[in-house]
Amino acid sequence: MSNSEKIARRLAQGLLDTLLAQSGDVAVACRQLGTARELFRDCPEARQLLENPRVPDTAKEKVLAALAGPGGESHPVVRLIRILAMRQA
Repeated sequence: MSNSEKIARRLAQGLLDTLLAQSGDVAVACRQLGTARELFRDCPEARQLLENPRVPDTAKEKVLAALAGPGGESHPVVRLIRILAMRQA
């Protein structure tokens, strides 16, 4: 197993543990992950924006806010994407 696969497994397990500990709302997480997947598939510019270390965090936050929808910025899936996007800086 590669290093990136190990990291991905740890992140996925952490996300699942967090969701189950908070409310067990796995359905919401699945919808948000699906929305993120569709966004990144249908709009590669959004993925490139989040991965680009030259893009200011404020621009990345706007993309994440659009992805999260109203009141969704604190959801664990959105927080995970935010952590990954900000690490690119």
